[in-house]
Amino acid sequence: MWMLIVDDEAFAREAVIESVDWGQYGLEVKGVSSAAEALAFMCVQKVDILMTDIKMPQKDGLELIEEVHGKGLWPGIIVLSSFNEFDLVRNAMRLGAEDYLFKPSMMPRDILDAVLKVKDRRSRKHEYASGRGVQEVQKSRRRWSISGSIWGIKIFPFRWFRIMSA
Repeated sequence: MWMLIVDDEAFAREAVIESVDWGQYGLEVKGVSSAAEALAFMCVQKVDILMTDIKMPQKDGLELIEEVHGKGLWPGIIVLSSFNEFDLVRNAMRLGAEDYLFKPSMMPRDILDAVLKVKDRRSRKHEYASGRGVQEVQKSRRRWSISGSIWGIKIFPFRWFRIMSA
C-alpha cells in the first residue's frame, strides 16, 4: 500500500516520513514537493493514501484533490495545514478528505492515527467490494428488519419501537 506526502515545506514533509516506521504498518511512503510531482507519480504508481498540504505555490492541495478525482483516482485523503481556517478544512472535506491535521500541533501519534484510520477504511471498502462484507450486511439486515408494511407504513422491529417510545 502506497502513501504519498505532498508538501512544499521540506521540513514538514520529512517530519511526516521520518516520524513513524511506516513499513511496520505495511506502507511504502514517498514525499514530493508539488502537486505536479504528485500527479506525475500517481500516473505511474497507484497511491492508496494521499496526504497533502492545503496551501502550496502554483497548485494548492484542494486543486490537487480535484485533479486527482478528475483522473478517476480515489485515494484516501488527509489534508495538512499550518492555517487553522475552517473554510479550507470544510472545502477539503467536501472534496473527500477523510482527516485534517494542523501542522503546528501534530505529533507522530496524531499522524499515525489519521493514517491508520484511512488505511482501515480502505481495507474495509476492499473487503466489501470483494463480497465478504456484503454477506455480513445481509445477515445484519435479516436480523434487524421485518419486511413489509401495513397501509404503506413501514413496520419497525420491536426492539427499535421500545427504544423510540422510552
